[in-house]
Amino acid sequence: MAQNSKTAWDFKLIYPYVVCIISICVMLYCAINFVGSFVDYINPKTSLYRHDEGYIERVRLYNNFISKDNKTEYSRISFEEYNRLMDKELADLLAVSRNNSLKDTIKYLLHILIGAGFYIWHWLMIKRQK
Repeated sequence: MAQNSKTAWDFKLIYPYVVCIISICVMLYCAINFVGSFVDYINPKTSLYRHDEGYIERVRLYNNFISKDNKTEYSRISFEEYNRLMDKELADLLAVSRNNSLKDTIKYLLHILIGAGFYIWHWLMIKRQK
């Protein structure tokens, strides 16, 4: 066998194929997470308030909140004031959730673009080798 002949296990021949396969896997993973984070951005979620039991849940939480400690300034707040505080906290949590989802959406989009760049570069390398 000649020293110059290309074998089936030559690293320079296999390397671009491996990088292309890894790039496709990374792009698929990031595409799935991109869609999930985009949906979370459009419809942010939080566990603070359940819409199906909203009012009943708030009454229960309010009663627990009041009965825990009667010596603090919060032990004498009205239910309306408690609802206002809960609405503010919910709005803050939804804003944080939306902000985090936007960051994740951008991150996964960049990963997809970088993976596509790696794939195209190495696929062109394969085409040049043939």
